[in-house]
Amino acid sequence: MESKAKLDLDQNWDAIIIGSGFGGLALAIRLLSKGLNVLIVEKNSFIGGRARKFTIGEYDFDAGPTVLTGTHLIDDLFKTHAKII
Repeated sequence: MESKAKLDLDQNWDAIIIGSGFGGLALAIRLLSKGLNVLIVEKNSFIGGRARKFTIGEYDFDAGPTVLTGTHLIDDLFKTHAKII
């Protein structure tokens, strides 16, 4: 599925983030909490980067991280920036 979303070229972006994986999303949340105008550009029709699943026939496959280490970083992100999430 290809997206035909149109980009508002008149918009003044403070930051443009390439990729919507864990890192891109976490960075966007942090920048948004600082009041910056952020655009995330993703080549796929889904967000999450490698943290995704795909389906072939009736079977689902986990294509991303099965174990997350450093969960304190995720906890910190939600505690610090919960107002915009």
